[in-house]
Amino acid sequence: MNKTLSAAKIAIFIAGYFLIGIAFVLFSPISILSLAVPVGRLLWINAVIVYTVFFVPLFFSNINTKNLPFKIPSLVIVWIGIFIFEIVAISVTVAAFFGFPIRFCILIELVSAFLICVLFFFGYVGNSHIQNVDKNEKVLLSGIEQMRSEAYILDDIALKTEEQSMKKRLIDLSDDIKFISPVKNSVAFDLEMKISNALSELNNEGLDIEKHISSIESLVRRRKSILN
Repeated sequence: MNKTLSAAKIAIFIAGYFLIGIAFVLFSPISILSLAVPVGRLLWINAVIVYTVFFVPLFFSNINTKNLPFKIPSLVIVWIGIFIFEIVAISVTVAAFFGFPIRFCILIELVSAFLICVLFFFGYVGNSHIQNVDKNEKVLLSGIEQMRSEAYILDDIALKTEEQSMKKRLIDLSDDIKFISPVKNSVAFDLEMKISNALSELNNEGLDIEKHISSIESLVRRRKSILN
């Protein structure tokens, strides 16, 4: 399906150039629209440029559309640049037909092309940077989710424990883990993974529960000391 869609996009895109070619064949015999005069050359060159600048991002955009909150700002930046360039390119072409110097038309168009390149940079490259930051933040926050999911083991052990002091320690430790504040920090993430692994080891037979719980309590205290 994706290959078929890509082939269709390419076919439609190329068909646009054929339409420009047909228009050239039909209208270039008109003296003012021929390649023999500077205004005519500017017209046909800009026709190709305007078409390309508009339809390349439309058909072949590399912006990640899976993440809507980050997609919209990037597309807005890119398309603002495209519309500015399109308006400038069409305006200078029309102005050239009314006697505006060709060299100034080309200069204005080159300046607008530079500006659109800057906007494309922020739209595409800036979008990739934001996506990477968001991905890294999700990885860092996944540690606390895993740690909290393992805390149920403490509750199970507490239910089976008759000694009240140990029961209270287990319940308090479980509560501490469940209510630890999330922190986007690699050190905190490493501690959370250690706590998760230590909790999963409580299911092992022959384990010194009290010693292991003390070790987990120490890790939890270290993790609680890390704040945003």
